[in-house]
Amino acid sequence: MPVLDERTLGALGCPTLTLDATGCVVEVAGPWPGATGPALAAAVGQPVGPALAGVQGARALADLAGSTWQDGRPVSFPLRWPELPEGPRSFRFTASRAPEGGATGGRVVLLGVEVPDAVAAAPGATGDSPRDHRIFQALLDASSDFIGIADPTGRPVWVNPAGRRMVGFAPDFDVGPTQIPDYYPPEHRDFVLETIVPTVMRQGHWKGETWFRHWQTQAPIPVSDEHFVIADPGTGEVLGLGTITRDISDLRRAREEVDAANQQLRAANEVISRLLEQSRALDRAKTEFFGNVSHELRTPLTLLLLPLEELLARPTLAPDLRERASQMHRNALRLARLVDNLLDFSRVEAGRLSARFSATDIGQATAEVASAFESAFASAGIGYRVALDTAGEVAWLDREKWDKIVMNLLSNALKYTLKGRVEVALRREGEAFELSVTDTGGGIPADQIPLLFERFHRVEGAPARSHEGAGIGLALARELARMHGGDITVDSEPGAGSRFTVSLPVGRDQLPPDRCVEGPPSAGPDAARRAAAAELATLQGGPVARSPEAGPLPPEVDPRDASMPTVLVVDDNADMRSYLAGALSGTCRVQVASDGIEALAIARELVPDLVLTDVMMPRLDGFGLVRALRADPSLRAVPIVLLSARAGPEASIEGLEAGADDYLAKPFHVMELRARVRTHIRMARARAELLGQLAHANRELEAFATRAAHDLRFPAAAVLGYGELLREDLGPGAPSAIRLYLDQIALAGQLMDALITDLLALSRVTQGALDRRPVDLTHVTRTILSELQGRSPEREVDLRVQEGLSAEADPGLVAVLMRNVLGNAWKYTSRKARATIEVGSTSVGGRRAFYVRDDGAGFEPQKVDRLFQPFQRLHRQDEFPGTGVGLATVRRIIQRHGGEIWAEGAVDQGATFYFVLDGQGAGA
Repeated sequence: MPVLDERTLGALGCPTLTLDATGCVVEVAGPWPGATGPALAAAVGQPVGPALAGVQGARALADLAGSTWQDGRPVSFPLRWPELPEGPRSFRFTASRAPEGGATGGRVVLLGVEVPDAVAAAPGATGDSPRDHRIFQALLDASSDFIGIADPTGRPVWVNPAGRRMVGFAPDFDVGPTQIPDYYPPEHRDFVLETIVPTVMRQGHWKGETWFRHWQTQAPIPVSDEHFVIADPGTGEVLGLGTITRDISDLRRAREEVDAANQQLRAANEVISRLLEQSRALDRAKTEFFGNVSHELRTPLTLLLLPLEELLARPTLAPDLRERASQMHRNALRLARLVDNLLDFSRVEAGRLSARFSATDIGQATAEVASAFESAFASAGIGYRVALDTAGEVAWLDREKWDKIVMNLLSNALKYTLKGRVEVALRREGEAFELSVTDTGGGIPADQIPLLFERFHRVEGAPARSHEGAGIGLALARELARMHGGDITVDSEPGAGSRFTVSLPVGRDQLPPDRCVEGPPSAGPDAARRAAAAELATLQGGPVARSPEAGPLPPEVDPRDASMPTVLVVDDNADMRSYLAGALSGTCRVQVASDGIEALAIARELVPDLVLTDVMMPRLDGFGLVRALRADPSLRAVPIVLLSARAGPEASIEGLEAGADDYLAKPFHVMELRARVRTHIRMARARAELLGQLAHANRELEAFATRAAHDLRFPAAAVLGYGELLREDLGPGAPSAIRLYLDQIALAGQLMDALITDLLALSRVTQGALDRRPVDLTHVTRTILSELQGRSPEREVDLRVQEGLSAEADPGLVAVLMRNVLGNAWKYTSRKARATIEVGSTSVGGRRAFYVRDDGAGFEPQKVDRLFQPFQRLHRQDEFPGTGVGLATVRRIIQRHGGEIWAEGAVDQGATFYFVLDGQGAGA
C-alpha cells in the first residue's frame, strides 16, 4: 500500500494547513466545507494552537518542534476553526525540513471531511480509521466488482475482497509482486500491452469487454473491464491507476443463448418466408384454377340448363319425367350458383373483379331479392319479416353484387334457422346504410366468429337444414361489401341466434370515380333470383318419384305387400332422398328421413330391413347414426349402407370401421345400388333365419340336457345307495380290495351326481324370465361362506366381506353365481394352512365391478380363456376334484344380466374373479 504522504493527500484535494516551525499557518489549501475564503485567508500568519485544542493538540505542537510526528498515525481531537462547527476531527500531521537545513515545518491534513477518491480511504493505513474511512472502506468491501489500485508504474498495490474472490486470490495474498497483464489469460496479454495500456496512458481511460483468468483453475472469466488514471487535480501528475472489473459470465451466457435463439429465429423466419411464398404461389395457382374451372364449367352448364328449361316448358310432358327434369334443373342451377361464386371469388382474389356503381334505390333493390325468399321461409315454418325504412333513398351500388350479398345472407339464415323467425331490416344510420339479417338459429361459438368470413370455413357441428355448400358464401359477401366501401359484421349468441350487419357509406366518395356511372342501375336480380330459387327448392324438398333407370314396376309386386323389405333412406338433400326412394321403390318399401335424429326415431318404430344413409348430415351424421343403431339391441343386426361424396379406399375403410356393412361413393350407378341393397337384405334375412334355427336347436339341446340330467339322477342315486348297502352287508371284515372297489364306486357316483347337478344348473340359467330385483350380495356371500365353513370346520380361512354390496339382479341366479365363485375360491385354497378369501367391489370403466379374490393355487395367465368353457379344467382331478361346469354356469348367468366376467391370476399366487352386472353404475 503506498504511503499517504502530503503530496498524495494534497493531490486528492484534502483540506490542509501548512505550518512553519513556530506553529503559525503559512498556507491554507483544499476545500474547507462551511468556511469562506476571507476567513481562511485571515488564518494565514495566525498560530494553529488555538484551533488544535486539547491534549492531542498540545502534543501536536510539541511534536512539531521536535519533528517526531512525521508520517505519524491519524489522531482525533476537537477542532475550533473560524466558521466551522466544533467537533472531533481526525488529523494526520506530516513534518518536513527546509532544503537548506532550516527549521522544521509541517502540514496538517484534515481527514474528517469529504475525501474524494478511493486512494485516500484505501485499506492498509495503520491505527484507528475515522468513521468516514470505515464507511468508504465498507462500500469497497461490499462491492461485487473487482476494484484494484496500481501505482503510476502499473504495479498492483491493492485489490478489494470481491476482486480477490473473482480471480482466486487468498484473502492475505500479496498482490504487489504481480503485474497487470498477469490478471489476463496468456492469449489476451498482447492485447493488454498493445491496446489497453497505451490507450490508458494516452487518453486516461479504457473500457471494454475482455477476459480475466482464475489463478487456481486457469479458467477464463468474461468481464467488463474499465481502467483509468488517478491524477493530481492541480498538476495533472499521475498518482496511480484504477481498475473496476465486472464478471459478465451470466450476461455472456445470456447473449450466447440470445444469439442462438436469434439464429434459430432467423432460420425459422427464412423457412416461414419460403413457406409463405409457396403458399402465395399455391394460392395464386388455386385462384387461377378455380377461375379456369369455373369458366370451363359454365359452357356445359348452359347446355344443360337451356334444354331442361325448354323441356319443362312443354305442357305435354309426363308427370314423372317433369319431376325428374325439375330435379335436374334445380341441381344444375345450384351448381351454376356455386360456379358463379367460385368465379367471383377467384376474380376478387386476383384483383380482376370489376364493378360498375350507379345510383340505385337501395330499398327497392333489397326488396326484390328478399321477396324471392318468402315462400321458402313459409314452407320451412319460419317467421319472416322484411322492414325497409329507406323509401326513396339512393345508394351507389353494383346491382348484381348487392343482390349476391343479400342472397347469401338470406340463404345462410334459412339454412341455419330450424325454428323461430328471420328478420331483414334496412335503415339509414347517419352517413351509412345498414342492412341487418337477424335469425333465431343455433348461434355461433365465440371462437368461430373470427373465422366466419374466411373462405371454405364451416362451423363444425352447427345445427342446419343441410351440410351442403362450399363455405365461400359469407366470404364472398364480405369481399363484395368491401368493394362498395363497406363491411359485414356479426353478433351471435350460441343457442339464441345471430345478426349479420352490412354497413355501406352514403354517397360515392369511397368509390373509384372511374367506376361510378350516371344513368340507370345495372341489370336486375334475375340471375340471383334464379339461383335463389334453386337453393330454396333444394331446401324445401320435393315429392318422392321413381328413378327412370329403375324401369316399370314388376306387375306381380304390390308395394303394400308386408313381405316386401323395408329400406330407410336418410339424406339431408331432398332431391337425393327423392331419387334414392324412386330408385328402390320397385323392389322394396321406402321410408325417408332428413337426418340421423329423425332416422333413429323412425328405425326404432319401424325396425327396417336395411338403412341407406348419407355421411354428412346435420344434427346427427351418418357415422353417429351407425353407432346409435349398433348400440340399440333391437336394431343391432340391421344392415347399414353408407353413401358419401368422399371416394377412395381411406373413406371406404373409415365407413366400414365405423360399423357399416357397406360403403358406396357418389356418384354411383343405380343398378349397383339396387344390387347391393338386395344382397345385404338377403344376407341379413339368411343370418336371422340361421340364428333362429340355432336358437331353436339350442333350446332343444337344453331341453334334452334337462331331461337327460333328470333321467340320470335316478341310476346315479341307485349306484350310490346300493354301494352303501353292500358296504354295510360286508361289514368291517371285508377284504381290502373289495373296500377299495366300493370307495371307487362311491367316488364315481358322487362325481356323477355333482356333474348332473351342475348340468341341470347350467341348463336352467337360460330358461325362464329374468326376475330383476334388489339383492343384498353381502348377505348372500356371508350365508354361502358360513355353509362352506360348516362343512370344513377344521380350516382356518380369513373371510373379508365388504359391507353394502347390492345389485339389481335375479336373486335365484345370483345365489347360484356366488355359490359357484365362492366354492371355487374355497376349493383352490384348501391346501393352505391359513387362507384368505376377500369379496368386495370396485369401479371399472364407470361401472361397478364385484370381485372375489383368494390366495390359493391360482392359474397360468395364458390359460385364462379356458376357465369359463364347459368341462375345461386347469388342474388334475386328484389335485382339485370338480366337473368343470361351475364357471361356465357363472358366465351364462352374468351374460343373461347383460354383464361380463374376467379373471386375473398367477400360479400359487391366487386368483381374482371380476364380474359386472348390467345397470350397476360406479359406486352404486
